[in-house]
Amino acid sequence: KSALEKIAQESGFREIRIEEIGFGLFSLMFQITSGAVPTHVLRQVLKKICIGIDIILLSVSKKYRTLNKRIPLGYFVVATK
Repeated sequence: KSALEKIAQESGFREIRIEEIGFGLFSLMFQITSGAVPTHVLRQVLKKICIGIDIILLSVSKKYRTLNKRIPLGYFVVATK
């Protein structure tokens, strides 16, 4: 995240907002492995399970919330010059 901020600042952007995308580590693992799941229905079930596990862990574990900030699925960046 800090590298993206630095790149944006060096490129002349002033107002920079960067947000992490994704629910957590289990959702990230789902995105990586979902291509190996044979059917759409199974993929959707697995997706709901992974998101559910992430939501539970995010609500009960401060360490998991910290990990989620360090390993997001991606970043959403808004910057203006």
